[in-house]
Amino acid sequence: MVIGSILIAGGAGGYFGYVKFGEYKNAQAEKEKSAQEVAQTQQQAIEGAKLEIEKLKAQGKLSEEKQQQLEQQIQNTPKQATPKNNDDSITVKDLEPYISGVVKIHCKNSEGSGSLWKIDNKYFVLTNAHVVESTYPDGSCSFIADDSNEQLEGAYYIYPEKMILGDEIDSALIPIDSIATPEFSKPINSLNYKISSLPRCSKKMPQGSKVVTIGYPAYAKTEYILQGIRGVSNARIITEGVISGYSSILPTSHPNYYVSAKIDSGNSGGIALSKDENGLCVLGIPTWISLGNYETQGIVQNVWYLLINLMAL
Repeated sequence: MVIGSILIAGGAGGYFGYVKFGEYKNAQAEKEKSAQEVAQTQQQAIEGAKLEIEKLKAQGKLSEEKQQQLEQQIQNTPKQATPKNNDDSITVKDLEPYISGVVKIHCKNSEGSGSLWKIDNKYFVLTNAHVVESTYPDGSCSFIADDSNEQLEGAYYIYPEKMILGDEIDSALIPIDSIATPEFSKPINSLNYKISSLPRCSKKMPQGSKVVTIGYPAYAKTEYILQGIRGVSNARIITEGVISGYSSILPTSHPNYYVSAKIDSGNSGGIALSKDENGLCVLGIPTWISLGNYETQGIVQNVWYLLINLMAL
């Protein structure tokens, strides 16, 4: 009875989708197996011809004509490309260059995460519009940059009124205006903008694709008192999961994603990375949380939809 309830709750479409996915995976495995077998056979033919040349040389029976025939056989054997490694796991080595490109954003009554981008030799923070909706009286927000060991690199001003993207899609690309603490901050051009060098993921990544989010979630915030001074520290957190499904709000050519990677308030505006056939790629921005009766799912805005009207990208 329990199994029947689960199947009914999942719906026939979910069941048949699972079956089709299984068939697809089996077909892909067979293709990979066939490619490997062909490559192995071709390599064996080449090695066999080389061994025959050496053997005939050792016996003194290798005529010039026979050697030319065997060498021609080696040259004419098709070279099978080595099958691609379809491992989509995202490793520490993959992530390491990009972690410090995610920053903590502070506004008057709102805060969240952002990522650093270099576009046409200009420097920007990409985040959600709702993260920067409550500016200080001078119209500013600020962000804190830490290195990969979470050591302070500096504090910087951004002015949301200068944003390039609009809040109609809850996204904001904001120029980095100036250094808030020049006495101990790195120059703006010395921060980590490597995220902007990553390719965008495919417009619709498959369900089950690995996902990693980087940001400053609320659950990683800690209040402290040090020498009588009260403060708050907020750790940069990496979470991992998979693409669970697609949001039906956007066109299916570039949907938003439900992801199982843990997302909390504070993650908004950070970065979500995945991996396709070309390697690590930008999936989008962790933005909202979908609350169910027993589960929550994070929602990532598809980077293609975010940048659809931004010709510079």
